[in-house]
Amino acid sequence: MFLLLPTYIDGLTQAFLNRESNNFLRVTTGLMAGIGGMSLVAIIGKYIGDQILLLFK
Repeated sequence: MFLLLPTYIDGLTQAFLNRESNNFLRVTTGLMAGIGGMSLVAIIGKYIGDQILLLFK
């Protein structure tokens, strides 16, 4: 979850502070957001899978 914050901060500062991002910052924040997003998907998927297995016990 915390890995998504740099992307939001970068986007908001660009929108409201009239700042332009560079490619290094975009790749870095995008990579962090990708890892954070997929981590959330994995955690939620494991929880759903465990709940389904409990139904069949």
